[in-house]
Amino acid sequence: MCNARHKYSVILMGFLSRLSGAIALASLPACSGDVNTNTSATGGAATGGTSSVERYTLTVSFAGSGAGTVVIQPGETICTAPASCTATFDSGTNVTLTAKPTNTGATVSSVMSGWTGACASDGPHRLCSLTISAATATTARFDTLSANLAFVTSTTFLGNLGSAAAYERQCNTLATAAGINNSTNDAYVSWMAASNYAPATLLGSTRGWVRLDLLPWIDDMTTALSTGAVYYPVAYDENGQRVIADTLSGMGGTGVLYNCNDWTDSTLNTTHGNTHAGGKWWIVNNVGISSCANASRVICLMKGANTPVTVTPVVGKKIYLTKTGWVPGGGLAAADAKCLADAPTSVRDVKAVLVASTRALADVLGTTTVYVRPDGVKVGTGSEIAEAMNTSPPSTIESAVTQDGGGNYVDTGVAQNLWTGLSSQGTPDKDTCRDWTTSASTDSGTIGGVATGWSYAGKDGSFGCDNNWLGSAIAFLQCAEQ
Repeated sequence: MCNARHKYSVILMGFLSRLSGAIALASLPACSGDVNTNTSATGGAATGGTSSVERYTLTVSFAGSGAGTVVIQPGETICTAPASCTATFDSGTNVTLTAKPTNTGATVSSVMSGWTGACASDGPHRLCSLTISAATATTARFDTLSANLAFVTSTTFLGNLGSAAAYERQCNTLATAAGINNSTNDAYVSWMAASNYAPATLLGSTRGWVRLDLLPWIDDMTTALSTGAVYYPVAYDENGQRVIADTLSGMGGTGVLYNCNDWTDSTLNTTHGNTHAGGKWWIVNNVGISSCANASRVICLMKGANTPVTVTPVVGKKIYLTKTGWVPGGGLAAADAKCLADAPTSVRDVKAVLVASTRALADVLGTTTVYVRPDGVKVGTGSEIAEAMNTSPPSTIESAVTQDGGGNYVDTGVAQNLWTGLSSQGTPDKDTCRDWTTSASTDSGTIGGVATGWSYAGKDGSFGCDNNWLGSAIAFLQCAEQ
């Protein structure tokens, strides 16, 4: 129909030209999806040639029961949920979509939890970049929120903002900009310990925190602080961008505070946690203290709602820790037997995640097999876990294995290490306690960290095969169902 219109328009203009004795040039609007023929690249007079640019439509739709907008740029097209909208672009145009929840009440009731379609790979990240080369469609999901949000700041801070309350203000400023704050811009506290600022006390009866993708982080803070009961790591910043980084906390493993003199002095030291850590390492890890002059992120927790959160179990094979540390001796058979003795009741066939001259990771972890903790939290596929065991930080896994076979969350201040036998290349290292047959203190085995999920030798080094640290066996086994 559109081509026919152009055909007859050209005939008509030719007829009118003969009547007037002049040569007329005319242009007609291009039809959507057709070739747009321009007489000049700069919009001026024709220069004897034409250029053809295809134009395509971008469609933005919405899902979920929450409120929010998506702004399409260039052009500043504003789409408001739940109505779909469109914008048309020349082929090759770089387009940015910015999703933002709408929260205008006393509580935060909407959150942008993810995309489907063209932006699906961005997860809950509210910014999506596309290059238009065909008709394109994506859907932004805004969900209603009943639990509390937790996020890590997208920006870093030194340890001298003046007070813990100053970091709280930063949390709320960032939350407001991302559309996840309340109308008074004070829904969050910072997890920063100080002599006059106790975040656990400020949270009061608040219960139940989820990440930006709505996966559960912590149900009960008192339980998490005492037992390490953390589900998925906090992991995302206020914009939904996945972050693996250290965080300021000021908390020591024994309750001692190293907090830059109540966050006033950058020449001192502080303790820190990690955004991707499980157990108690989101508060403080065993790396020790670091300089207050090192810029780090801050964990921000919403306060107010008292809504228990639970895990929706992911289907997969179990992966877990032994209930106690393991002293090498007896080879791989002894390690596998220890894993079976400490297994969940449903597990009948299991291997220790150890390498030796006769065992590689591929002999234990199925490449595409999904592995889950006893609580149903997804850890990752075998290939993702294997990569994480050789990468710092372990960006490929969903969570660290911080539960034993009995379903207990391990105290990562005690169960800090895993026997692995890995070199930095994922192959058997010389440090395998002689293929796990000796417990001599003069021999050694390579170890990795429990709470972070990284397990290669280059991270935590080697440990004596007697597994004796001040009278305690602190190196455990990680076990995978077969």
